[in-house]
Amino acid sequence: MGGLGALPLDEATYLRSGGEKGVPFDGRRKWRMHFPPGGDLPCDAFWSLSMYEPTPLGEFFFVRNELDRFAIGDRSPGLRRNADGSLDIWIGADNPGPDRGANWLPAPPGPFHLFPCAYLPRIDQLEGRMPVPHPGTYDD
Repeated sequence: MGGLGALPLDEATYLRSGGEKGVPFDGRRKWRMHFPPGGDLPCDAFWSLSMYEPTPLGEFFFVRNELDRFAIGDRSPGLRRNADGSLDIWIGADNPGPDRGANWLPAPPGPFHLFPCAYLPRIDQLEGRMPVPHPGTYDD
């Protein structure tokens, strides 16, 4: 069983981004999740992106990390938007550097999954008309 105690769909959407072609993301790689200007998850409360590490039994647990940061979202202290209003979330086991650290979601040095959540989602989110950005790898 999963999602016990989850809020109803009109109060929260819980999505799972499992990686590429069914293979979990790998924290040894550098990932960037880009939200275009005005492209945050459409909701009337807040949104977050949580990091989970899978177990061999298919369970998911928060990933321990040096920042004690298990999620990042529009209410994260110090979150920095780009000059055009877009937002980049940097994901990986290694700190992406001082210019990106405020928007870093630390990952384990191995497999992980991301769970984007929108609280009080708008109709665009509920009807799937507002796709969630998919992380892509980047080079410095």
